[in-house]
Amino acid sequence: MKKQSKYFAKSKFFVAILGTVRYYINKTGFFYGWDRYGILFNAVQEMRDEYLRKLTSTIMAAALLLACLVPVSAADASFKDVSGHWAEEFILQACERSLVQGYNGLYRPDDTMTRAELVTVLWRASGAPEPKGAASFTDLTQDWYKKAVAWAEENAVVNGVAPGKFNPNGNVTREQVAAILFRLAGSTSGMELMFTSIYDDYYTDDEKISSYAKAAVYWCIYNYVYCGEASVAEGDTLAPKADATRGQIATMIVRYLDRNN
Repeated sequence: MKKQSKYFAKSKFFVAILGTVRYYINKTGFFYGWDRYGILFNAVQEMRDEYLRKLTSTIMAAALLLACLVPVSAADASFKDVSGHWAEEFILQACERSLVQGYNGLYRPDDTMTRAELVTVLWRASGAPEPKGAASFTDLTQDWYKKAVAWAEENAVVNGVAPGKFNPNGNVTREQVAAILFRLAGSTSGMELMFTSIYDDYYTDDEKISSYAKAAVYWCIYNYVYCGEASVAEGDTLAPKADATRGQIATMIVRYLDRNN
C-alpha cells in the first residue's frame, strides 16, 4: 500500500491558514488559483460541499418519514436483500427515483450489471426521453432496452464494442461506468492535468486505469462519485478493471445525480 504524506494527505496539498486566507501548496510549492480578495483560492475546492448536501437530504428525508408516520419505506419493503448492505442508502434512493428494479423482491446488490441495464438506468435518470430514431447497433434483440440504447448512442454516452455491435448482455467495468458518467457530464472539466497531479501514484493500482478512462475516473473521485468495491469511499484501491456490481452502480449514479441536480 502506498503511504500517504502526513502533511499533504490525500490531495498532496499542504494547507496554511493566515487570517481568512487559505493557502493550498503542493510538494513543489506550486499554488492553485485566486481567492475572492485577489490572493489565493483553493482551485481543488477545500472540502467540497457534498457532505452538507447529504446531511440536509438525510434530515429532510427523516422529517418527511416522521411527518407521514411511515414506519417502513416502500423501497425498503420491495428489496429484501439490501438491509445492512454498505450501498443500502443509495440502492433505496435509486429505487425511490424509479431508476432501478429488482428480481422478485430482491435487488442482488453484489451481482454484476449488463451494459443494457446500465444504459436503461441512465436513460430513466434523464427522464426517459424519446430517441430521434433507432440505434445503429445490430445486436439489440430485446425491446425493453432499445430506446435507452438509441438515446445513449445519439448523445454519445456509450460506444459500441465493435462496428455495429453494442453487446447488451456484456458486463460493465468500474472504469467504464466512470467513463459513461463523465461523458454524460460533458466529457471535460478543464482540470484534467490538475487531477493527474493530485491522484497519480496515490492509489495502489492507479496505473491499471485505461488511458481513455483516466480523466473520467479522476473526475469521479474528485466529485465523490466513485466508490470502493465494498464501501462508499473509494479507499486506496480503485479496481478499475473489475466488473461493477449493482450496488456500486446504484451508488455512483445516485452520487452523480446529487452532484448534477
